[in-house]
Amino acid sequence: MARATPVTVATDAVILVGYRAALARMRTLWMVLTGLATILPVGIAAAVAPPPGEDVAAPPVLALLLFLGGSMHVASSAWLVTNPVVREMARRRPGRFLVAPGSLVVGGAIVGWQLSSPAMAWVVLAFFGWQFWHFQKQNLGMVALVGLSRRPSTPGLSSSERHALLAVGVAGSSALLARPELLNLRRQVGDGLSWLWWPSVVVFVAGTFAGLVIWFGRPPGARPTDLTVAFVLGFAYVVPLFVFDRPNVAVGSLTIVHGLQYLVIMSFVAGGDPDLFRRTVSFAIFVNLALIGGLGLAAMSRTHGASLGGSTGPTTAVSTAIFGAYLGLVAAHFVVDAAVWRLRDPDVRGMLSDRVPALIPSRAPR
Repeated sequence: MARATPVTVATDAVILVGYRAALARMRTLWMVLTGLATILPVGIAAAVAPPPGEDVAAPPVLALLLFLGGSMHVASSAWLVTNPVVREMARRRPGRFLVAPGSLVVGGAIVGWQLSSPAMAWVVLAFFGWQFWHFQKQNLGMVALVGLSRRPSTPGLSSSERHALLAVGVAGSSALLARPELLNLRRQVGDGLSWLWWPSVVVFVAGTFAGLVIWFGRPPGARPTDLTVAFVLGFAYVVPLFVFDRPNVAVGSLTIVHGLQYLVIMSFVAGGDPDLFRRTVSFAIFVNLALIGGLGLAAMSRTHGASLGGSTGPTTAVSTAIFGAYLGLVAAHFVVDAAVWRLRDPDVRGMLSDRVPALIPSRAPR
């Protein structure tokens, strides 16, 4: 073993300082991009979305954001197959990573083929309720990730803080079920679930109040500004569901927020290999999978008119089957993501630590 000298010690110190500064810059970049992805879509949608009841196409800027935050973000998760850690997780848990996703796609196609338009509308309504629960789970994960990036100086989320965020997610999902007009499904499903509205409001208010009381009961040093902002935004996320009546604002903007947040973190992970060549190849694969797969998913999603009574004729059964398979693909994305991004899993933490040490610091400079 080489002896340490003043020169080598000084050199190592300079390298370590530079490494930590680079991590700080990377963490700041992730925070800024995620913050913009969280705040801007709601403002843009509120500014350009057409009024409720007007059957007009979304403005180009909103259509582009919906593509990025919708189909493209779902398709981008295909990059995970290229990661050896995820492949090993799939090998150990084939039911979660292979059987369940395949069953959802095939089952979705069969359901779409067999159900009538009114029945399919109920499937879509239930699917969106599940989707918004998935959205809030990601919000919880984002807050937890901000906290992890501050370890060990800042404690992580307590179980009470987590439960408050999840309660607000339940309130958002049930509020959406109570307002099917936000999905243009009022004509098909009626107002049989409208009774959920006030319980949803009560749960949202109570969950937010309890969560903020618990949070600001922390010592000042345990609630730094960036983590506090992330925590508060976790509650504010579902507010558009309660205050807007335009579908592209109440639902569309939150879909965009979710998808853009996901694309940001996936970009960091896909481009996180320390080797320049491998990093370039990995990021190129990520972009191409997201774009090409997103275009395919967008085409499948446009068959929803036939599924929900928008057209009739011999192609309707095929169209509804395609739309059902599309819902199954998105649901498969929910199922796989719930396992891949479980931050309590040591394999997941190890993967993120290796590829994005700015968020989960690795043990030594690479």
